[in-house]
Amino acid sequence: EQLADHPAPALDTVDAAERRQQRGELLRALESAIADLPPADQSLLRLRFWGAVPVSRLAEMTGEPQKPLYRRFERILHDLRVCLE
Repeated sequence: EQLADHPAPALDTVDAAERRQQRGELLRALESAIADLPPADQSLLRLRFWGAVPVSRLAEMTGEPQKPLYRRFERILHDLRVCLE
């Protein structure tokens, strides 16, 4: 057994704290980016990803055909990626 097989607990704690901080910063940036979207896009995102509503059901709910709805999600997600970069 080597010393390298047992990382120092203090370093683990520091790494975990840094990861939590980075995750928090990313979540705040994502929330801000979502808040900048039009309300209808925000609602679609929440239903699709937080509510786990399939696109087929969203199409029924909104009266929008599925194919354009998929393209709309692609655009929304692209805009979010660009904002986060």
